[in-house]
Amino acid sequence: MNIRQLSGFLLPIHCKAMFLSLIFIAVSSYSSAQVCDVTDITVSPSEVCLEDSNNTAVFTLTGTPNATVDYTIANGIELDNNPITIGATGTVTIEVEPTTSGDITIFINNVSLGTCSNGSPTENFEGFFAESEADLDITSITVDNDEVCLDGNSIATFSIVGPPNGNVSFTITNGSSSVGSPLNLGLTGDGSIPVSPDSEGTVTLEITSVAGVACVREDLSISEGSFIANPLPDVSITGTDPTTCGEDGEITISGLVSGNDYSISYSPDDGNPGSGETFTSNGSSQVISIPAGTYEFTEIQNITTGCISPLDDIITLEDPAGSQANINDTSSTQGPVCLGDNITFVINTTAPSATVEYQIDNGSSQFVTTMGNTASVLVNNAQSDVTIDLISVSLNGCETNLSVSRTVEVSPVSSSFLRPAVTANSFSACASCNWSIRPS
Repeated sequence: MNIRQLSGFLLPIHCKAMFLSLIFIAVSSYSSAQVCDVTDITVSPSEVCLEDSNNTAVFTLTGTPNATVDYTIANGIELDNNPITIGATGTVTIEVEPTTSGDITIFINNVSLGTCSNGSPTENFEGFFAESEADLDITSITVDNDEVCLDGNSIATFSIVGPPNGNVSFTITNGSSSVGSPLNLGLTGDGSIPVSPDSEGTVTLEITSVAGVACVREDLSISEGSFIANPLPDVSITGTDPTTCGEDGEITISGLVSGNDYSISYSPDDGNPGSGETFTSNGSSQVISIPAGTYEFTEIQNITTGCISPLDDIITLEDPAGSQANINDTSSTQGPVCLGDNITFVINTTAPSATVEYQIDNGSSQFVTTMGNTASVLVNNAQSDVTIDLISVSLNGCETNLSVSRTVEVSPVSSSFLRPAVTANSFSACASCNWSIRPS
C-alpha cells in the first residue's frame, strides 16, 4: 500500500478521496455560518435639556443588515420598536426621550439573525446627557462690603454660588466690573465679580440667566445683590474771630449730613498736631469752638460711613483789636499851677469805649472808660506836684500794658492871695512863679 503525505498526515492512498470529502464538508459548513453584530453606536445630540419640548436624542446603530437588536434604555423612553431590526444598509436609528436628568444610556442585550445569537456585540452601550433647569439655580449671592466710599479706589466683590461650570449672565446698575458677562463658575460652582461704583447710591448686580450645557434658566431663586456707595465728605470751612480776647473763636463746617458722626483733624501753625474734634452733626453745618490762632485743617472723616476726604484749608482766628492810650498834652492842664488849683488830665484812646487803668502819685489803681475816644481825670485842690501814670488799657477783654506818665508842677503860692481881679490864669502868675504882690 502506497502512503502519501497530505496535510501533515500519512494516509493510505485509498483514504485520500474520503478525507478530501470531509475537508469540503467542513469548509462548506464554516462558510455558511451566520454572523450577527452591532459594530458601532453613535448618538446625537450628546446633551439635551430635560424641560425643552424637543428634548430627544437619536442613537444610530451600525451592524449586520437585517439583524434584530434587543436593547434596554436606562433613564429614558424609546420612541421606536424594541426589539428593532437593522436595515438592509446596515444601520438603524432609535429615538429616546429622557425621563430624568443625568446619563441616558442604551444597552444592547442581544443581536440575532437566523441561527446567530450574539449576547456580546462589539459595541454594546452608548449614552447622552440630559440636563435639568432645576440644576442651574443660584444658591447664594454675597458681597464683602455692604458700603463703600466713592473715592475711585473702593471695590465691593460679589461671590456667586451656583451650578458647576454654569455660565452666569449678569448686569450691573450704577457700577462696572473688570469681569465680563457671562461668568463661568468652574468645577467648584463658585465665582466672584468685583464691582466699582459709578456714583453715590445703590449699586446692584442682577443675574439674568444661568446657562448649562443644554439648558438656560432665567427664573432664579436668588438673582440680585447690592451695596451702597457713599459720597466722600464735601465740606467748606470758615472761621469767625473771637469777640473777646482770651475767648474761643468759631469754626463753621458746612456740607455735612445731618445725624452722621464726623471727625475733623487740624494742626496749629507751629506744626504740632491738634487733638481734632469729633461731633455728631445736627444739621448740614456744625460749629466748633477753638482758640485764636492759625490752623491747618488736614482731614475730615464721616465716621458713620467710614469715608475720608483730605483738606487743605488754613484758617486764622484773631483776637479783637486792642487799644492804645496816651495823655492829650494840649487838652490837659499844663503846669506849673498854683497851690490848691484843680488839675485835669485828658486821656485819649485809639479805640472807643476803652477802659484805662491809672494811678495818681503812685496811689491805688483807678479806672476810667472813654466816651468815644476821650476821658478826663480831675485832681482837685492840688497841694503838690501831681503825677499820673497810665498802667493799662483794656478793650473787649484785650489788655495792653502802658508806660505813659505826666507830672504837673504845683507852685507853693496859693491863688487865694491874689486880688480877686487878678488871677494866676489872667497873667500866668503861677505859670512862671516870677511875680510880686503889691498893696492896692
